[in-house]
Amino acid sequence: MRQVSKGVVKLLFLFVLFTLVFWVYYTSNVRDRGDSRYVLHVADSILRQGNTDLDEYQFLIHQEGIYESRVLIMNGHIYSVYPMGTSLLSVPFVAYFNSWYKSFVAPVGIDKFVVLTQTDKLDIFLAALFSTLAILFIFLIGIEFLPWPISFMVSLAFAFGTTAWTSGARTLWPHGPTMLMLSMGIWLLLKAKREVGFAVLAGFPLAYSFVIRPTNIFPLIALSVYVLLAYRKLFPFYFIVCLSVLMPLIYYNVRIYQTPLSPFYYPQGISMGAHNHSLLLSWEGLIGQLMSPNRGLFIFSPFLIFSFIGVFTLFKLKKAMMIDYLLIFSIISHWLIISYYRSWWGGWVFGPRYFTDILPILAYFFIRFVQNLIVWRHKILKVLTVLVLLASVVVSIWIEHAGATYYATGYWNGNPNDIDYYHERVWNWHDLQFLRR
Repeated sequence: MRQVSKGVVKLLFLFVLFTLVFWVYYTSNVRDRGDSRYVLHVADSILRQGNTDLDEYQFLIHQEGIYESRVLIMNGHIYSVYPMGTSLLSVPFVAYFNSWYKSFVAPVGIDKFVVLTQTDKLDIFLAALFSTLAILFIFLIGIEFLPWPISFMVSLAFAFGTTAWTSGARTLWPHGPTMLMLSMGIWLLLKAKREVGFAVLAGFPLAYSFVIRPTNIFPLIALSVYVLLAYRKLFPFYFIVCLSVLMPLIYYNVRIYQTPLSPFYYPQGISMGAHNHSLLLSWEGLIGQLMSPNRGLFIFSPFLIFSFIGVFTLFKLKKAMMIDYLLIFSIISHWLIISYYRSWWGGWVFGPRYFTDILPILAYFFIRFVQNLIVWRHKILKVLTVLVLLASVVVSIWIEHAGATYYATGYWNGNPNDIDYYHERVWNWHDLQFLRR
């Protein structure tokens, strides 16, 4: 009976969390479908023609003009420059949406595609859905270490005090799906401590995260090493699961691009105006990703400093587990690669967009910090730390709310000068992006 009541309480927490986060994400008005412009068109092409080219949308691509840099020509066909992982995740939803819309809503014309007229609605829905599901898995990670109410509050902090709100949930960029896959993978590996079979299942979301975004290679490698060391007998099965995800990707790329990976995965593989994937050792990027006034992680989400304090605390208390070392490797590797991009500031975005991908890992270490904070014996220090933490969460939510609800924060990128050509603006303390109204 007690187990049943626990299950009911867990479901209640999940339902309330999902409803609240999804509603806020879905109704927040600021959107930017630049990089995600043709994600749903690729999904629709898979359904209609069994291919991923965008030939049937050539007229639209030319008409929209500015988004021509989001496609490339291979063997006479038009393809999106971006990895197809997000499009593949969207396929079942596009299929259902097409069927529902044609059956129950006024006809859009037999020769017209629903995706041409309803893309914005579906983009908003799926961006909110994928990001909300990632927050649910952060909650599930939390209850592995914390009481449910505290895990619930931690989940809300990450939902509304980070770029999960202002990047992941704003449009079908790869960040929301990446957060979903990494949070699911981490949760499965934590569950594997009690049921080892979950370690094998973790191979799917971790491998699929690489199909979504190339920088996810670091957590994939790190957590694969963890499975090898912690569950050696199960590793062959884990490896088979990973291969079942990655081999179709390689086959597809060789068939389309004649290389194991698409151009997006290679340095200098693509070029979009001021943006390309060339790498440059940059102290500016390393510091700017953390502390610049208009792109810094600790400026836009100051409470995340406690994630890094959590890392230090684990080592000081000698509570670090094997998985902790490998997750730290993932954070450092991710920080290095996004800092070495020539366009490390991330283009026309709000805040530290590139850090969005590893928010589940930062959430994990934040949760471990809170776990240790609960048992601190120094009451005065404990109370002061809690007050500072809560204040930093409130500030973070206030900042992210601005990015999700005020269009002026997005216009900052082009006013007074285009951030992609005058990126020194990210260091301007007198013109803070999150204060624009």
